[in-house]
Amino acid sequence: MTTAGSVLFGAVLSSFVLLHVNAQGPVQQCRSGEDVTFMLLTSHKLDKLDPISSVLTFNLSSCIDGCVDDPRCLALNIQNSPKNDFCSYYHQTARLSNQTSGEDDLSIYYLEKTCLKGACSRLFSFEMVTGKELFGAANTSVVIRNTTEKNCLESCLARVDPPCLSVSFDTPTNDCTLWSVSRFTHPQDFRDSDKEIRYFDNNCRDELPTNASYEVVVKNLATHFSDTDYVDISLAECADLCRSNPDYPCRAFFFGNTVLGRFCGLMHLSVAAVSAIPGGNFPVQGVNLYEPIKSTPPKECADDSVNFVLFSGQSIISDPFSTSALSNPNVCLEGCRRNIRCAALSIDYTNARCSYFASYKGEDLQAEGSSSVYKKICLDSPMKCPRDWAFERVEGLRLGVADKQVETFTSRQCLIACLEEQRFQCKSVDYNSLTNVCRMSHLDRYSINLRMSDRKDFVGPTLKSEISLYESNCMQEPSQFCFFESIKGVEIDLHDALIVDGMNTEEDCKRACQQQTGFNCRRYTFLPSGMCMLTHYTKVTAPSASVFQHASSSLVGEVVACYNVSVECGSAMTAHIRSNREYDGIIYARGKSSIPECGQIVKQKYSFDLDLPLAMRNVETCNTVGDEEGEFKNTIVLQHNAHVVTALDQTFGLQCKYDLHAKEELTQLLNVNASLARIPEATKDTIRYTVKLPRMSMRILGVDGREITQAELGSELIVRIDMEDSEDVFGLSIRNMYATDGRRKNNMTLVDGQGCPAENLIRNFRQIDPKTLEARMEVFAFPDDSRIIVEAEVQTCRHRCKPVICLNGAESYGRRKRRAADPTDNVVAGEALGTNTLRKVVSITSQKFTLPLTGEKTLKIRLTGFSGLDWSGSVCFLPHVFAILTIFWFIAELSAISTTCFLKKRIFAFREKLKNAEGVYNYGPLVTYATVSRKTPHPAMLSLDSSMSSGTNTSSC
Repeated sequence: MTTAGSVLFGAVLSSFVLLHVNAQGPVQQCRSGEDVTFMLLTSHKLDKLDPISSVLTFNLSSCIDGCVDDPRCLALNIQNSPKNDFCSYYHQTARLSNQTSGEDDLSIYYLEKTCLKGACSRLFSFEMVTGKELFGAANTSVVIRNTTEKNCLESCLARVDPPCLSVSFDTPTNDCTLWSVSRFTHPQDFRDSDKEIRYFDNNCRDELPTNASYEVVVKNLATHFSDTDYVDISLAECADLCRSNPDYPCRAFFFGNTVLGRFCGLMHLSVAAVSAIPGGNFPVQGVNLYEPIKSTPPKECADDSVNFVLFSGQSIISDPFSTSALSNPNVCLEGCRRNIRCAALSIDYTNARCSYFASYKGEDLQAEGSSSVYKKICLDSPMKCPRDWAFERVEGLRLGVADKQVETFTSRQCLIACLEEQRFQCKSVDYNSLTNVCRMSHLDRYSINLRMSDRKDFVGPTLKSEISLYESNCMQEPSQFCFFESIKGVEIDLHDALIVDGMNTEEDCKRACQQQTGFNCRRYTFLPSGMCMLTHYTKVTAPSASVFQHASSSLVGEVVACYNVSVECGSAMTAHIRSNREYDGIIYARGKSSIPECGQIVKQKYSFDLDLPLAMRNVETCNTVGDEEGEFKNTIVLQHNAHVVTALDQTFGLQCKYDLHAKEELTQLLNVNASLARIPEATKDTIRYTVKLPRMSMRILGVDGREITQAELGSELIVRIDMEDSEDVFGLSIRNMYATDGRRKNNMTLVDGQGCPAENLIRNFRQIDPKTLEARMEVFAFPDDSRIIVEAEVQTCRHRCKPVICLNGAESYGRRKRRAADPTDNVVAGEALGTNTLRKVVSITSQKFTLPLTGEKTLKIRLTGFSGLDWSGSVCFLPHVFAILTIFWFIAELSAISTTCFLKKRIFAFREKLKNAEGVYNYGPLVTYATVSRKTPHPAMLSLDSSMSSGTNTSSC
């Protein structure tokens, strides 16, 4: 704004106000029939004029209230300082200046009192904008010649049909143009002008729909130009306040969950208008700008945004407009995707038929185990999901733990928020239709580490119909190396793909499952006729009505775990591993599990790396084998239990080949001193009696009952303890059972001092007869050793030992509970008669961890590394290492939602204002505007005083 224009604007506004002077200074007085109102100018301030007073505020209505109640107040400024927002009152007007960003105090609004006939009761009647005008809308205007600016504005207020939304006043010609449109309805026609024309928005009229719905227009952005702010209210409440705001047309609002709580700011300006003000917006993670959805026909969904939500085990009972034979599910899906009339698709697997529906209601869905429904949805987002379907609705479950929570108006917006999440990979989301709360998680039912059974990531069953759980199908899970479990006698009616060509063996079907791109294949069924059926379900996650027991000749496998493994050949061999499940265990170079530099502990991650030093001249480091030709090899082990090797664990061979030629030889040697843990010697109880105790023995048996000295890794054996007591005088119990390796370097507790299992590798000891206890144990091994030594402390009790109740609720014959002394006993009351330590050695066999790397199938991978050397790399998966795996997932680091000093200082100012200032209050959703005064405080304000400590420091901002 030019200096001349600023002075003229001040003079014009002053001409509206009739003043007389008394001892207290200027006092406003309007003519008969006129009403006191305000004229607003955004981003301007008074120059070189001291205010009457200033108060803390970030609320336009409370600032105006203070001026209305003071007859000396003729103008006011709301400014934004580094510490607080404040409102300044003036008893006179002067020159205005246009303020832009970069100054210490950013001027938000300037308002000046005036008198107008027909002025409304809103906070201000007009907002003036200089240097711009409306173009190209002559058919929406009425021109009044040779009039005054005040008459021009009053004519606009009086015009009803059509309503006057804005005014342009030509200063040189005194011509007045009344517009039935405004810069908000026609932003494309509001452009810069070099004429001396003043543009005014009529705040007493607006273009907004009576029952507006809102949508996000800008994400992670807030603005200084909010007129009324609220805290600790929901998104729906914020929208209701905007929709029913009595003080100004609420054209936009920002809302978000921040570290300071939920924040809502209402604006009379549109998002485009605020964005045009220098310094008006600033980024805040988790805060979004909303505007009413335009009342125009819905835009056509882009082809790459059309997708589906899957409702498993459901059918539609209404009549379809078309049907077709089922050849393959993706063919039917593509037919519905291309047909603009198709709103949903139902696939009947029993009758092999696809049905297409133009519409359906929620009550038209019914449970049907052999059918699935795909509802078409438009996911209009920059993040695309080129898969057969985008999300699956999961019945009866909700998230127990969420990584992030936002609020959206619809479930579709919630799904888009999951699709666009950047801080972690969103795999599932639940939406509450009553509270509009959208919660996201990096987990789904398939990615949880199944060994962690005590976790509550998903809660169910839930009867709350307002909560819907969805799982994403948009991420391609690792599928390079997959391990399958053979399934017998369990069939699933539903499938996602049917393949006939080239399916000659079970391996062909398994390979097709791993190469599937339309969905994450987790189960294959190979029929002897050469047919292969693939599905994303497992026997646990499929709808219960679709799972049935059936003995057939088909071969079925379900994915236990999948990995993508790559090697980077640089100054070290770096293995990169990605898993489809959370991995919780250790990774190390085979044969070097006890050396910290050769491995690492992994805690609940999807992806992790391991650096292995190189070796030259046949000097090995971390068992890396190298030769003079620049070829290096190693084998890594993924071990789930930190102490022992189980059948769940896997090995991968790594290979790097460097082209050394005339370059210096690459040598990297590590001297590692391994500190080996020693097994504490077993303590023995003091014997205080002379009774001759019976003999004890331990045997290791196979599941067939035969005694064994050798067992296959991952198989099951029986540990049996026997007592020779022909007189039936004594009982026995187990406590402190240990397993050690053959070199006494590693040990693990199997049964604790109470007699309960300390690891899930062994079950509770049960009593076979009064003189025999046994427990089943999964065969494991310690790293780098093929023997385990099982040692157990066996207690002898008088008569029988009472079992203890372990945490799993089962009885175990650990040490007996204390009992009262029997006068006939020759022992101290409550003490055991004696303890024997029994020991057995078992040799473990497994090809998985002993095979050499020669003759292995390799997978070539393109690699990157350091400059100066040429290299190639490969990963070989040992083909004999199929085993049941239960593993992994990556828990993304949960980062707190950031906010800016703007929100901190506003809330601090809000609290101080409530303590110290009068007339500075807020509205809230519980206020009845027709009967409750504006100055009635709302809990959304008052809760701040208790939620923020009095020692809050805002100066750090």
